[in-house]
Amino acid sequence: MGKALSKIFGKKEVRILMLGLDASGKTSILYRLKLGQSIKSIPTVGFNVETVQYKNIKFNVWDVGGQYKIRPLWRHYYTGTQALIFVVDAADRDRIDEARTELHRIINDREMKEAVILVYGNKQDIQDAMKPQELQDKLGLTRLRDRNWYVQPSCATSGEGLQEGLTWLAANSNVNPVRPNTQKSQSQDDTVIRDTSIFEENVEGQKKRRYTVVYAKQSNRKHKRWEGDGVLEVHGSRMWLRSEESGRPIVASGSARDLYIVHGARFNIGSYELEVQEEIKEKECVDYLIFCPPTELQLLLYQNVLDMITLDHREMIDFLLRICNHPVLLLARLKQILESGIKCVGVSQILDSFPPTCTVSDCYIADSNKFKTLFEMIVSFDENDEKTIIASYSKSALDLIEAMLASSLFEVLRLDTASPSERADIIKKFNTPNLFDHPNQVLLMNQHTKTMGMDLSGATRLVLFDSDWNVNSDILAKSLVWRNGQAKKCHIYRLLMSGSIEEKMLQRQQRMAGLDLTDISASQFDDDELCEIFQFHPESFCETHSRIKCKCVKNGCKGQKCPTAEDSPASQTANSMMNLAMGETQIRRSLEPDSQIIMENRAEKPTNEFLDWRHFEITEETRPIITDLAGFSNETLESISFIMIKEPQETTEELTDLPLL
Repeated sequence: MGKALSKIFGKKEVRILMLGLDASGKTSILYRLKLGQSIKSIPTVGFNVETVQYKNIKFNVWDVGGQYKIRPLWRHYYTGTQALIFVVDAADRDRIDEARTELHRIINDREMKEAVILVYGNKQDIQDAMKPQELQDKLGLTRLRDRNWYVQPSCATSGEGLQEGLTWLAANSNVNPVRPNTQKSQSQDDTVIRDTSIFEENVEGQKKRRYTVVYAKQSNRKHKRWEGDGVLEVHGSRMWLRSEESGRPIVASGSARDLYIVHGARFNIGSYELEVQEEIKEKECVDYLIFCPPTELQLLLYQNVLDMITLDHREMIDFLLRICNHPVLLLARLKQILESGIKCVGVSQILDSFPPTCTVSDCYIADSNKFKTLFEMIVSFDENDEKTIIASYSKSALDLIEAMLASSLFEVLRLDTASPSERADIIKKFNTPNLFDHPNQVLLMNQHTKTMGMDLSGATRLVLFDSDWNVNSDILAKSLVWRNGQAKKCHIYRLLMSGSIEEKMLQRQQRMAGLDLTDISASQFDDDELCEIFQFHPESFCETHSRIKCKCVKNGCKGQKCPTAEDSPASQTANSMMNLAMGETQIRRSLEPDSQIIMENRAEKPTNEFLDWRHFEITEETRPIITDLAGFSNETLESISFIMIKEPQETTEELTDLPLL
């Protein structure tokens, strides 16, 4: 019976445009409808287009990226749209006002006046997600008197609510059926365009767009076809191909009333990668590695902790990291251990190393060069009217930083201590320019706090105060300010104590970067690795620079590797033959209790990536260069021994050398 009805009434085709803010779940919904299962996706740059079959209706769904930089290009996809699917993250209360603004900008466009509106309130599986009634009010849909709209709660991961949305679209989409070719009517009302924006090569090997017009109803005319680099345009009942070379239109006859077409779309299937990059320019970001020498108190405490060989290695790592941040953090931890009654060998001996004037309540900035450098950096950024984010893995370190900045009359905002409802106000306040009251607000953030989807592009300076074993954690923190929609150049600063365990963490991050590991902690080391981690180089201004065997003059030039006997052709040939004979030594490491095994190359790979960075030793010659590049004052450099700077590289590839998307 269903096949008989399809033959009588034909099949419907609906062109749907799916839009929404970034990270709202548009691509997940599209492929859940298409494939019937949840898939992992990455942020969309450009668009995805898929055909979804629902009963006798074929939905042609265009999913366009939602990043801030892409949104001005949405209008190029409006022409011919019969239905709009607007996806909202129902759990993201921080950006619901932003979603409302974008939705009304879309539906008020003259090209979208006839489109029906389906709003998917996505991520309903998250606690405190907004329900349909609340979404209607927040998005201002109740004020739309002359538009057909509907809010459907959904969950892309489980598929709940998605089919109900298609059911509503099928019942409310105003489309004409595309009838089979057996009908012999001479009407031209059901003309459709096939294979739009498909590239084919001509005799000269050049890429040309091919457009084919197919008359669905049988007629005695041949199908129209154009080849060229122009844009196929539709106006009323007329249609033509406008050449990009001559600008002269090639007029064609036929009705275009029921056509769906991408009008002036900037990102087409087959677009060169460089074409996309010209529209969405890669945001500029400068990375800084700032090495601060230890103070006398830090030297004394660091060596005393290393002498306590009976300590558990995890306790030793925790103690050393606290010393690198500020000695008073270790003092507070040791007193906490004594008060709790936890047995920890060597605590009393380490406590005796602290001077009598050092107490938890009295913190001296001069006891840590990292703290001193951080304070001078914030003051320098304040003079340039730029906002700063300070990220740390230690809550106690953030408390200390907050007290230091508050005493200096800075406005300090905290994300980690705020409730979910308060975070929205904090983010909005931080991203809003305010030139009269605290122009340089400082935002403190614990890197263990869930920040996925947060937009903190109001800041251009991010300071990573301490380190983690997993490089992905630092990358996630960078994405808060270094993201699409950031109009200014970003500066990412990472503070390290010279010669300490923090440099070992930096080097390990570089070695592990290519392994894509997500669970790396301080408990996953063998004896050889622990021996390396606990090595201390107090005399070194930068142990990483020595480790890569760089022979540069440290005046701002890039690194230069020092040639060794191992680099000779004969030595390389011998090493290659030995590797072939013996193979690579592997180690097994258990990451989880269920003994999940991963394999790691045992060979120590030098962190040669740092040879591409600019190396600066703090001298009278390099001071003006560093202050100009990093935005520092001369006082900031007093507590720094060495700086590495990585500047963005310009794209120099030719168009013909880039692959197609």
